[in-house]
Amino acid sequence: MNEKKQKGRISAVIISVIFLAFIFAGCLLYVFLPKKDYSETEKRYLASAPSLSWSSVKSGEFSEDFEKFLADQTPFRSFFVSVNSYFEYLKGNNGSSGVYLCKNGWLIEKPFDESNRFDKNLKEIKDFTEKTNLPVTLIAVPEKGALYEKYLPKNSLKFEDEKYINTLADEFEKSEKVDFINLGDSFLKSENETYFYKTDHHWTSDGAFEAYRLFCLSKGLKEPKECDYNVETYPGFYGTSYSTSCYTLTKPDEVKIYTCKENGGKAKVTVTEGKKVTESDDMFFRNRLDEGDKYTVFLDGNHTRVDVKSGVNGKKLLIIKDSFAHCLAPFLAEQYGEIVMIDQRYYNGSVSKLIEEEKIDEIAFIYGVNTLAESRDISLY
Repeated sequence: MNEKKQKGRISAVIISVIFLAFIFAGCLLYVFLPKKDYSETEKRYLASAPSLSWSSVKSGEFSEDFEKFLADQTPFRSFFVSVNSYFEYLKGNNGSSGVYLCKNGWLIEKPFDESNRFDKNLKEIKDFTEKTNLPVTLIAVPEKGALYEKYLPKNSLKFEDEKYINTLADEFEKSEKVDFINLGDSFLKSENETYFYKTDHHWTSDGAFEAYRLFCLSKGLKEPKECDYNVETYPGFYGTSYSTSCYTLTKPDEVKIYTCKENGGKAKVTVTEGKKVTESDDMFFRNRLDEGDKYTVFLDGNHTRVDVKSGVNGKKLLIIKDSFAHCLAPFLAEQYGEIVMIDQRYYNGSVSKLIEEEKIDEIAFIYGVNTLAESRDISLY
């Protein structure tokens, strides 16, 4: 009996020592491992060590910020976050982070809430188009879950993008002022697996090219063919669906760049962000391909304003958009000598004044259906 007690005590001591060693090692790692500013996996900036002051301690702000710092700077954080994602999945909680882990390696965001601002945003665009004297084009990109429902898990929420696209068609297809490019048949009924990235919510260059083809047909322009382009392929792209879900066993996508054989895709690009202005002689920022978010290769990602001057003719297009336009704009630059792109998440100026100042000839709204349903930034007056 005494021997059993002694063995039990030894086991308890060993476990305690291992536990304390683990805690001590964790503390050492916290102290000596370099702190990261940015998580490539989650694609977000991490909390830094908070400043200590009497006022921050008294208000509780310091303890809250310090807790965020400890959570964000946990050693091997990416590993533990990934383990937690798969643990939730095995518990039957698929989509706990807003992204479904689906068949064939697809990561698909949950659909937007049916209680949304679609009607308000539609009215905003409709009222604007009725008052402007310029031709207007509207392109609404469906969510990828609406295309690839066969890969979704059982009991997933239903995607209603077809209903919203049909609403836009009913509203604008007979309009003399608005050219609605209906992607319904070409996208929703095709199930073409090359139109969207598996690890990102954006469409691919293949998807944008299909939209451009439909755009040209609607405008009575020459139908573009894939053979008119050189196509570069870059592997190793992990997108926003991947970073949000942290399903790190998912295989990466590849990014394609279409460059027109006729003009090589060259254009002068001016990126304006506040007082900072950056210029480039190419619509494709290939240095971004070495970074985590390779989608920013297209016109350098999200900015307040981007100007593209291809010089193919004297027509000037204003694009009011979300990030789906970034992949499409290089194609549109083949038809417009100058494009002005604004993102109303960041652009606070008057759209009407911009149209007058820049002597705009045509306007295009390019949005994901989910943006049209959820955005609080679409304000055109």
